[in-house]
Amino acid sequence: MSRMRFVDEGPPPTIGKVVLTRLFDLLLLCGYVACLLLTYSFFASLNHHPPESKKPAVAARTKSAPPPSPALTPTPPPLPTSQDLIEAMHRYANLINDKKYTEALAMRADNSIPVVDTLKSVTHFEVVSVKPYPRVKRDQGSIYVELKVERGKNIKTWKGRVDWEQRGERWVTTNWDGAALTPGAETGAGPAPAGTQPVVEEND
Repeated sequence: MSRMRFVDEGPPPTIGKVVLTRLFDLLLLCGYVACLLLTYSFFASLNHHPPESKKPAVAARTKSAPPPSPALTPTPPPLPTSQDLIEAMHRYANLINDKKYTEALAMRADNSIPVVDTLKSVTHFEVVSVKPYPRVKRDQGSIYVELKVERGKNIKTWKGRVDWEQRGERWVTTNWDGAALTPGAETGAGPAPAGTQPVVEEND
């Protein structure tokens, strides 16, 4: 048999090269392990702590909430117009014209209430015009009226302020003032003292 020939692989590695090779392999392995530990720690922190970006959003919503509005005081209802006083004045005139003298006298609570015979002598009682004064109370008010009173062929007029007051379900007169100024021409003076007699002037 012929002698087998082996390929010459060069000189064997030295101890220094072997140590360096093993040290490099060890460092590479440690790098893999460190990367694995860092990756595990990162995912573990995501599972245990909510994202920090949500906290400012909650704070922002809390700051933007408007403060509670204070309780509003109820607005008092507006005072009524003087239509109720105007209707009461016309009702008084209609009662006299219908010869319902007792009911007409029940609407008088002033100090110049006429007697029944005086009302019976009236053949026609007419409210020519009415102008209300500014209203200050719901159950009180005043109007400026022009009245025409006929007693047969004798026709007289009366102009002045009539003060009304609500008592129960009905309106009654509390004062008649023939010297009062018309609405808008007043200087702030109140009604004339109770007991002023209505002035009836002869029509020209």
